[in-house]
Amino acid sequence: MTLNPLLKALRQNVPLVVLYLILCVVVVLKGPLYSPDSYAHFDMLINRSVLYAIFLNIPNWLFGIKMGYPILIVQWVIYLISVTFFIREVGAYFNLKKMSQVTLHFVFAYLAIFTYPVINFILSESIAYALLLVIIAVSLKYYKTPKVKYAGQLFLLFLLLLLTRVQFVVVLPFICGVFLLRYKDVLKSYLSILFIVGILATPLLAKHIEHVYYKIVLNEHIDYSMTYVHLITAPFYVSEAANVDLFKTQEEKKFFKRTKQWLDEKNLNINYAYDNTIDEFNYYQENFSKICNASIHEANMEYYKGQGFSFFDQHRKVSALTQSMFYPLLSKNLKNWLVITFKGFKSGLHGSIGLLTMALLMLGCVVLYYNQNKEIAWFVFGLITLKLLLHVVIAISVHSIHRYLFYFDWLLPLCLILLMDGFLVNNTRAKKL
Repeated sequence: MTLNPLLKALRQNVPLVVLYLILCVVVVLKGPLYSPDSYAHFDMLINRSVLYAIFLNIPNWLFGIKMGYPILIVQWVIYLISVTFFIREVGAYFNLKKMSQVTLHFVFAYLAIFTYPVINFILSESIAYALLLVIIAVSLKYYKTPKVKYAGQLFLLFLLLLLTRVQFVVVLPFICGVFLLRYKDVLKSYLSILFIVGILATPLLAKHIEHVYYKIVLNEHIDYSMTYVHLITAPFYVSEAANVDLFKTQEEKKFFKRTKQWLDEKNLNINYAYDNTIDEFNYYQENFSKICNASIHEANMEYYKGQGFSFFDQHRKVSALTQSMFYPLLSKNLKNWLVITFKGFKSGLHGSIGLLTMALLMLGCVVLYYNQNKEIAWFVFGLITLKLLLHVVIAISVHSIHRYLFYFDWLLPLCLILLMDGFLVNNTRAKKL
């Protein structure tokens, strides 16, 4: 008897059951997709996602082996739960028709098979993608019914997301925006103040947890990330040799001189792109890993190794110097840096068409707002803002490849489905905020 509700649910959702079984078969046939980052997570190396490294190593701890295919199945289950939860909550909140919800399921499955195989990659993106969808869904639940348990869920999910990929600090304004729209008199409630303070403090808590993790796993109290190594990459690319005079200490000057020399010897600078009539951003993106990883990071690590520094002290030296050198180098080369950053942002949106699409969606939000479709207007506006913030962070810190930006590939199809469902024309559930 206990199986009856489950069997009934399966019979009512035969297309979805078939869809996700097919997706599972495709995932298994494609197999695990590894990259250097995958093995670094298995080995729990420094500067890798804390949460994903633990996730990957659970089978290793339990069974003594690194299990690719079982991990794929777990990632498929996580994907299935997160997508289903997201579509269910969006569908319930906006009263989407069943056909529209089924269409959304097919959209997500198509994206996972043909645009970015998020389930197959043994990378932290697979977990981050699921957590992001669940955060958006719980935000809707919280907005509709502002219960303490939903606030707690948002806090925990956001913390887990930061421990998976730190770039999603951009979710912070989204969560705060949802909260402020729901509670316009925030300062009149102690619980409201507590929630805001807790959410704002989450990045600091995530950083503290990373410190504890490194102390346990590596037996090192280390406060290091690749943040400034990434941030200084574009300023180094557009810099001139004369910029050495920007720096005050001899150590900074030596770091700049040898790094600049390595880059110039390999023609990894903006002047080479100009001299050979190559688009400066395209050349930068094609050679990003050579500039950032090979030259600024690894070559300097090797230099300090030759100076007798331990592995972790090498990291500390490179981290401290790139941090102290970033702002002088950026301010001196701001114009060229802005060109690289804007072109990266534009490239991530697929050029002028993408920029125009985002602008039209924003305009549509304004039209919806003044036509009493405020809930949809705010929802779409929030998602667009979140997507654009992610693109800005990626354009500034690394380069705009699809691996870093696929998280919102479903945004435009979702907007179109809302339109086809009749909400952009006549939202019968329109309410005043």
